[in-house]
Amino acid sequence: MAQVFYDHVQRGRLHVLLMVVSVPVFVGGLLALDEPLLAATLIAVAALFVLLAFSFRELRVRSDGEALEIRFGPLSWMAKTVPFASMRAVAPDRTTLIDGIGVHWIPGRGWIWNVATGPTVRIETEGQTLRVGTDDPEGLLAFLQARTGLAAGDAAG
Repeated sequence: MAQVFYDHVQRGRLHVLLMVVSVPVFVGGLLALDEPLLAATLIAVAALFVLLAFSFRELRVRSDGEALEIRFGPLSWMAKTVPFASMRAVAPDRTTLIDGIGVHWIPGRGWIWNVATGPTVRIETEGQTLRVGTDDPEGLLAFLQARTGLAAGDAAG
């Protein structure tokens, strides 16, 4: 019987940089209180950096049995669900610094969901490519292969 559940969290490092950068920006806002517009802008930018840091600190990839759920966190406002039945191919892949970090679409390469560059698992669905970053590429790939019956790189007919 195929493994039904998978749950793995990868922690990134970009949130540390965002938090570090937010401190001088916030302090700059406090020092500029005599210029209300500048102070408000700097404090808002610092708050945005903190919000982004907590939104993209980790990437959780899990299964509820019927679909793969990909969610940033711990502030989980961005998530994607991919039903196993829609998967046509799964394969190991990689992202580089040029591919970027976060969630975005690259022409010819598809959607990327990651918190760090490096190993990913590429999931092909009807009309869409999704690359999911993970520090457990072998485990995620093995789970998807067992759950869907797809071999690495093979498309379902």
